[in-house]
Amino acid sequence: MRLLNPDHTTWATTFAHVARRYHHLRRARPRLVEKLPTAGPDDGLSFRGAAPWNRFLRLGDKTSNFHNPDPVWSYSQHDALLVYPRPSPSCSSPGHLYHIYDPSTAHHTPVPFGVRGKHIRRVRLAHGVLIFEWTEAHRYREFARRHFVTAFRVSPTPTVGVTFLSEWKLHCLGLPLTRYDGFLSTHSRSHYAAYLGQPNRSIYVDHPIEQLAVWDLSSPSPAPSPIPFPAAAVSVGLWTAPYHPPQPPQPNEPTAPTTAPTTEQGVGGPPVIHRLSWRDLTFYCLRRRTTPQLRELRLDEQNLYLVEEGHPLTNGQHSSLMPPAGGGHVVKCTGIPVVPFSSSSGLSRRGSSRDGDGDGGGAGAVYGPAWVH
Repeated sequence: MRLLNPDHTTWATTFAHVARRYHHLRRARPRLVEKLPTAGPDDGLSFRGAAPWNRFLRLGDKTSNFHNPDPVWSYSQHDALLVYPRPSPSCSSPGHLYHIYDPSTAHHTPVPFGVRGKHIRRVRLAHGVLIFEWTEAHRYREFARRHFVTAFRVSPTPTVGVTFLSEWKLHCLGLPLTRYDGFLSTHSRSHYAAYLGQPNRSIYVDHPIEQLAVWDLSSPSPAPSPIPFPAAAVSVGLWTAPYHPPQPPQPNEPTAPTTAPTTEQGVGGPPVIHRLSWRDLTFYCLRRRTTPQLRELRLDEQNLYLVEEGHPLTNGQHSSLMPPAGGGHVVKCTGIPVVPFSSSSGLSRRGSSRDGDGDGGGAGAVYGPAWVH
């Protein structure tokens, strides 16, 4: 439907397509099944997905998964596009295995992202932005590996186009490839958020190390760094200096001419605009400690949403000994305002608890979500 031209559309054919679609949706039956071959280790792809929490459901002698691992592909309902690793026809290719597939046209568009010398941790396509979370194949330290995020802008119309957006370091010290050092992430069209939880390997403290940060994707970044060792200009990750937003010019202050940033100017990628330390997570009752409940993260224009889920039948190393409040299946969502609102940006304060106020609010104000869980 997103490719329709009102002046060159046969509406009888369009109605037949829509009726056929909803007929199969109502009956929960696929209209068409198409199988796509995916690349594997023989093609040079190394996928080491971020391990989920060690929790599963058990009732008597029956067990079921409570967390599913991330797949090697991603489908965006918003963009109606699929990104997956396509087998390489020859070993001489530059390692650009990932392609964006448009089911409506059966057209493949290669993504200029090399997978050689990398372990892919997560792939996600949403809101016109394609995210690759990856780590180096070589260890940075004895156990830790440096983790990075590479973002591409995807334009679905009129034809699928992929352009490099940014690349930055997710964690400045690196993470081991274990199921105990986990991280969750999400992104919107303009921001990226990640939660990192690590076991505290100190002999004096038992509680895990937890932190959550939000990056602003509006800042440009140099071209992707060479494989396998990223350049030093890549933006640093968590536990770095605070972000200072640009100050508006004074009334009598001359405005300096704006120029496009270049690699020579040392552009370091997206800055961190908001951080939540373990003290902040404790204030919001979101500390995982040894029994994490966090299921996923979500982002909108202003707020970050943390979805927790508990079940009385959970078992495993990360399951709680105490059943959820109420004794049943509990899903809780906590919204935290993290993105400043600027009255000059023209954005609507959708989801804001200040809608309808006569005062537009000053630049940099943050408004919370208009609901209570």
